[in-house]
Amino acid sequence: MAKTYPDAFTAIVPICPPFHAADITDEEVEAIKDLPMYLIYSQNDDTVIPEECKRTHFR
Repeated sequence: MAKTYPDAFTAIVPICPPFHAADITDEEVEAIKDLPMYLIYSQNDDTVIPEECKRTHFR
């Protein structure tokens, strides 16, 4: 929803993995880049691998 309505939010908490590079355009990144974003991972998650998400989202 934040990609579609970035002005409706003051912060976002994406769930399970938030975005993959192929799923978000440069324009969508630009629209949400200044929103505080909290990414929460569990080290023992076997569905969403924390290390994989960190490589994808923290570049």
